[in-house]
Amino acid sequence: MAALMPLLIGVLAIAGTLLVPGVLGGVTGVPVFALNLTTARGWVWVSVTGC
Repeated sequence: MAALMPLLIGVLAIAGTLLVPGVLGGVTGVPVFALNLTTARGWVWVSVTGC
């Protein structure tokens, strides 16, 4: 279970940070690049922590 923690935290980080552009997307336009960057940052965090 401990080995899955970085992956779980990465997935939660991606989900949480996609929520912000999703909410902002209701008010303004959010480019696809912002969503891709958010996802990439989450997976980079997972790979750096050694999952």
